[in-house]
Amino acid sequence: MPKVTVAIPTYNRAHYLKEAIESVLAQTFKDYELLILDNASTDNTEEVVKSFDDARIRYIKNEINIGGINNFNKALDMAKGEYVIIFHDDDIMKPELLEKEVEILDKNDDVVLVATNISIINKRGMILKQREKELDNDIIFEKYDFIYKLFKENFVLPCPTVMLRTDFINRNNIRFRPEIGPNADGYMWMEINLYNKKILFLHEPLLMYRHHEGQDSSNNFLDRNIKGYQYALKLIKENKLEYIIPYLKKNATYYLISVLSNKLAYGYIKRDDFKRYIDKLKEEEFWINDIKVSYKLRLFLSYYCPIIAIILHKVKMIITNQKYY
Repeated sequence: MPKVTVAIPTYNRAHYLKEAIESVLAQTFKDYELLILDNASTDNTEEVVKSFDDARIRYIKNEINIGGINNFNKALDMAKGEYVIIFHDDDIMKPELLEKEVEILDKNDDVVLVATNISIINKRGMILKQREKELDNDIIFEKYDFIYKLFKENFVLPCPTVMLRTDFINRNNIRFRPEIGPNADGYMWMEINLYNKKILFLHEPLLMYRHHEGQDSSNNFLDRNIKGYQYALKLIKENKLEYIIPYLKKNATYYLISVLSNKLAYGYIKRDDFKRYIDKLKEEEFWINDIKVSYKLRLFLSYYCPIIAIILHKVKMIITNQKYY
């Protein structure tokens, strides 16, 4: 049995997949299987995978597309390793990622999840940001700590860096929930943080996370984010963590207002859709009426002066060393 299962669920990303596979095969830690789950790709994904001659590679091609999150869960179900990591098909591991994460789990029986900081790259592999989180020390999350920090500080664990104890998630029937939508990974980390176990975050960036235009393509993105908010709110209430609710509402409101403003300004949604979403946010008791003046101005400009809104947004991205894709 391999020590680690590195799983790459993939769909029509042959142009990035080769580099992702190469980064796994270049790891300093060698005791792993590389499980590639092709979700019925129509490009040359199979050709790319079969160009590698390595006995550790297991290639499975689904006959039909079962959906991204279901493909993630299939990877977890098929993992043979003591530890498992779901790696993105468009990102790049730094050579020491597996070695350092395995060392943490081997030495700390009470740690069930380890993740790392990331560098941000663009579609061409150019570095946009060396460190996504400016930290000097590792962070240990005890029970409920991650849930609090997620909504208090928007502290996200990058999914392609997350290594899990396979036995722990299997024993507790923990999986990605398709009904949650695009935030299914964050919700899964929340569920793990309900247990009396530890989550460890390494401050060193050990993965290059790629930003590109193909990432924001999920259908019903806003509806699914609202649904994710509803599930998070339910989880918090069920576990009597009411002190976190104000942070959840604020975080979710500002995030969705930002997305709505950008989509409206760039013409990705129509004004009628925009009004419908705003009404929906009010129904779900988001803090629409209490947002900062800057966000109200952002909504106003996106609605009435989209060109100015786009210019201001691009200026902000330049100043903050980010990029809109």
